[in-house]
Amino acid sequence: MVALKPLPAEMVNNKELYCNCISGAITINELKNILAKAGFTDIVIEPQENSRMFIKDWVPGSDAENYVVSAKIKAIKPRTGR
Repeated sequence: MVALKPLPAEMVNNKELYCNCISGAITINELKNILAKAGFTDIVIEPQENSRMFIKDWVPGSDAENYVVSAKIKAIKPRTGR
């Protein structure tokens, strides 16, 4: 799960959204920065817009589908010399 925009505090602190892997979502740029700092290169994060349809049903009325989507994440971790 990735956040399309920063989550409001009420979503971040919602235990039900946490259990549904929503409240811990970070933005795509944050995730790219974390992966880059960990040494990954060629980072590609592809949000899956069609996932909004099923996210909407996870916690009805939460508006989560307007904040998070699933994503395909690809990155390369170069080998380090020994």
